[in-house]
Amino acid sequence: MNFRFLQLDLEWPQGLLHHQLRAFVLEQIRSYGEPVRWAITDLDGAKTIPIMKLEAVVLVVDS
Repeated sequence: MNFRFLQLDLEWPQGLLHHQLRAFVLEQIRSYGEPVRWAITDLDGAKTIPIMKLEAVVLVVDS
């Protein structure tokens, strides 16, 4: 097992409501490993599609 630090830029999907955000973010992070901690560190809403900057630590099980 190893911990891995991630920095991701995610597009905020059109129609995604604020109460759906947690589930969306966790779904995206789980493709890299099991989420341990995560945070949205920035949101660029000036673009047509808002971009979230995300930092996360995931647990990766080595095969």
